[in-house]
Amino acid sequence: MNVAGYVRVSTQEQGDSGAGIAAQMAAIEVACKQRGLTLAATYCDEAVSGSTPLDSRPQGRDMLDALSAGTYDGLIVSKLDRLSRSAFDFASTMRRSLAEEWAIICLDLGVDTTTPSGKMIAQVMSAFAEFELDMIRQRTRDGLAAKRAMGVRLGRPVSAHPLTTEYIMKLHDEGLNYSQIARCLEGAELETPRGGKRWYVTTVRDIILRGAN
Repeated sequence: MNVAGYVRVSTQEQGDSGAGIAAQMAAIEVACKQRGLTLAATYCDEAVSGSTPLDSRPQGRDMLDALSAGTYDGLIVSKLDRLSRSAFDFASTMRRSLAEEWAIICLDLGVDTTTPSGKMIAQVMSAFAEFELDMIRQRTRDGLAAKRAMGVRLGRPVSAHPLTTEYIMKLHDEGLNYSQIARCLEGAELETPRGGKRWYVTTVRDIILRGAN
């Protein structure tokens, strides 16, 4: 089985031996030998935040394209947070892997979708991410319904739902630009302040500027 190794470090982690490139590569190489996997290529993103969606990272995007094309049978990563720190982003990657029939192996969590147990763990993680997203949607709907019941006129809201705003500010603090944040929000299918699905850069910018005041 041919796999692509993936490693990532943020700017702050460059000098951390525990999270450095060499440490990640060593763990991947050992695991490949133990499991009889062929490490066909390695993709490395440097100075990239873990909250940046995988398909928005230069090397991450190239790796996903190669996996989609059938170049590799799967990807292997030393720790899940190297791949994603967002439950929504991991759920998206998981769904893509299942649809395109390539494997995900995360050494720290024992996630290996080439095995029934590993696939179950990954699906449970994906399900919890979906549950979290559904809860945010439901709270948004409940909040709007309560305002309508109180007779509040709901024209264009001045801001997004508090949980959505919190998510936006978190992504901004971790270094994502407005366009990347908009893509994350659309991927998570979170509603805009007007109840739509299409997030514009200007909307994201206005929410961040209000939140910073």
